[in-house]
Amino acid sequence: MYCTQADLESRFGADELADLTLGDTAKIVQAIEDATALINGYIAGRCQLPLPTVPAVLVSLCADIARYRLYDEVLDAEHQAARRYQSAIKYLENVGTGRLSLGVPEHQAPSSNNTAEFTSAGSVFARDKSHGFL
Repeated sequence: MYCTQADLESRFGADELADLTLGDTAKIVQAIEDATALINGYIAGRCQLPLPTVPAVLVSLCADIARYRLYDEVLDAEHQAARRYQSAIKYLENVGTGRLSLGVPEHQAPSSNNTAEFTSAGSVFARDKSHGFL
């Protein structure tokens, strides 16, 4: 997961989380897991998953997406959570298309000199084995 409940609390306040979940921490965990899965869908084509270290930008994006998912009702487009969600999705789309980078190594083709190589036990019809037929 790219963020934790503590990350959500530090960004949005424990009171807002309590209001959204009525104290049910399972809802918070589910929102974070859903946000992480959404993020992975956008970055999987660019980065090797799982990421060895989580960039700070992903913590922020994951928190914004998880917060948006905690709201049960449809939010007005002007609500801060909705605007942050739309901004996060736009950022992830740009990462997915390669316009932006997360600062982690992208998928690279394996560097090797793989070549096809054939060997055999020798020719059956070689001159030295033809006994005068060739």
